[in-house]
Amino acid sequence: MTEPDRDSQRPDRKRKKSGLRRPFFLLLPVIAGLGLVWLLRQPGAPPPAGPGSEKPATATLPAPTPAATEKATPRTPAPLSAKEQPSAPGPPAAENIPASQQEIQASVEQVQSRLTPPQCTAVARRLHRFFSGLDEKSYIREFRLDRPAQEYFLALAAKLLDNPPVVVRESDDLYTILTNMAHFFRIIGSRNIVVMKAIMHRERANMEDVLADLFLWSVNGTCHSDIFPLVAPLDEVYEYAGFFLNTLGGRSYLFRRESGTRLLVNYYSVLVIDRANREGINRHGIDLAHILPLLTREIEATNQLIYRETYLDNLYDLMEQYPVQE
Repeated sequence: MTEPDRDSQRPDRKRKKSGLRRPFFLLLPVIAGLGLVWLLRQPGAPPPAGPGSEKPATATLPAPTPAATEKATPRTPAPLSAKEQPSAPGPPAAENIPASQQEIQASVEQVQSRLTPPQCTAVARRLHRFFSGLDEKSYIREFRLDRPAQEYFLALAAKLLDNPPVVVRESDDLYTILTNMAHFFRIIGSRNIVVMKAIMHRERANMEDVLADLFLWSVNGTCHSDIFPLVAPLDEVYEYAGFFLNTLGGRSYLFRRESGTRLLVNYYSVLVIDRANREGINRHGIDLAHILPLLTREIEATNQLIYRETYLDNLYDLMEQYPVQE
């Protein structure tokens, strides 16, 4: 092909390119118009307003009926009368307090006095009734104990009293600390610990009354009964009171228990040490002056104890007897 032929084809290529642009620009208005129509036909779109268009009539809703108004408007409850107002839980009335707690409520001096034979009999009957009632509980039957609950408890108590923990010079060596921390496991075993924990948990509503009776029975050496033949001399109970108040092992054990049980054990341990001071058998020299303020503050801050006010009254009396020396 010659040069003139090539030059003659160049204008044709230019005309083809310009011919493609013109139809594209012509399509733009068409596409824009179709998009506008599509938008206007969408549901809920307002009709185009024109010079001659009229405003659409506004639909008037019917007035709500009284019944509908009552359903829509929430009712404000009427204020409770004085009789209907819920009362805050407080200490039980004197006539509803068990006899053991009535004795403890009096004062530390009265509690520490010797019980009369009729009083010892009443305490023994209450304790016997509590442990006999355990035999009827389904969770106790699941443990398949080889003896009645009272005999089982008395056997464990005798075993623990015959094998007291270390109360003084515990921190002299690590072995003694570890031995104290595992004291209950070593003496009565894991299964018996599980049983006792189950009783404390399931019978926690009665624990305050039971511990009060056990305290009265143990610190009064004159009490004896065939229906509850527990022998717990004060000097042996004293070792466990010192264990809970004065050793790492005893305190670590209590901190693994729920707070109500821990406070009750510490409270009665304090009463046992006070009784030991009165009897002149506080051979380990356990000082209550620094224990009482902390225990008092803890009981003041709790709401888990039914006889909280009774415990505080007794602790306030003891704080006057055992002041902190500056």
